[in-house]
Amino acid sequence: MNEKVRECNCKDWQENIAKLNSGFTLSTIHGLGGYQGKIFNFCPWCGKSIAIKEAMEKGREGREE
Repeated sequence: MNEKVRECNCKDWQENIAKLNSGFTLSTIHGLGGYQGKIFNFCPWCGKSIAIKEAMEKGREGREE
């Protein structure tokens, strides 16, 4: 399944975005609604504009529905 992903190539993004996403996921699982704010247009660490790119969703390829 193809999806559009916002991503920065800076070291801080690569090291920290999973930590942010984990918190959002946990809040959703526990019924707190998850993240309801705006998406990042700029990297919160380096300030660069975040490119949108097509990516293959991990874990779905080859899996039967």
